[in-house]
Amino acid sequence: MAINITKIIDVIKIFFFFIRISYIVISVNHTNTFLIIPGNPPASFYYDLWCKELKGIYPEYHFVSYAYPIQRSQNSKDYISEIVDFYAQLILDRHADTPITIVGHSVGGHIAYELLKRDELSIRRSILIFPFFGKPRFVGKALLHVVSFIDRKKMIKKQLIKNKLLLSKIWKELENIKDDELISSTRLAHHEKYFFKDFIFPKINSDQKDKVHLIYNLKDTWCTPKAINKLKNVMDSTHIDSVHDFIVFPKERMALSKLMKSFL
Repeated sequence: MAINITKIIDVIKIFFFFIRISYIVISVNHTNTFLIIPGNPPASFYYDLWCKELKGIYPEYHFVSYAYPIQRSQNSKDYISEIVDFYAQLILDRHADTPITIVGHSVGGHIAYELLKRDELSIRRSILIFPFFGKPRFVGKALLHVVSFIDRKKMIKKQLIKNKLLLSKIWKELENIKDDELISSTRLAHHEKYFFKDFIFPKINSDQKDKVHLIYNLKDTWCTPKAINKLKNVMDSTHIDSVHDFIVFPKERMALSKLMKSFL
């Protein structure tokens, strides 16, 4: 009986095709999901880009980011709480099957910590990157006051959107931030100013301590040395020589991407 080499090769190709498909299905599953919660502004262009870069480095993991919408509440405490509720419901709706890792940047770090306290959520770990827990340095305080003022002035907000391209000549990255993200940014900044004004520093339960990790830089404008030291006393931490707005710089994103390996 003659052996048909062509058919054997075809069978082998089909076999390895199914092996490859099986690997993709198994490796890219919700068990390995990382949910990235953005800072302010919720610049989806950059956070989605970072997800793609992380996926390129760690193809067996799934990275996804969702921008927070504008909330209706006029009370700052309720406004922040509604954002936490938004992500909690999102996790229940889309990632309820298996534990996920939450990566929160800046004010997203505060949200990531609050989500960890929700018993109904299955969270493997919360990673806080330069988290904002209130009382920033002078530059940060001044910026919050300015943006909060802009948020209260509809005409100024309209001019901000209208002249975005012109302003992007000063801050190039602005051209990649959507109009609704700018509006969401001013609204959140207004509530950040008042919410964190009398903020009581979070307590870490013993069962949460092993699930939360701080990534910090002592020169950070928003996460001050005082806040960092308080956080370091109650959670594991890693120092990185990067900047708070790392998300807009390719070199800085790469530095954070490499650091993420230790949390996989």
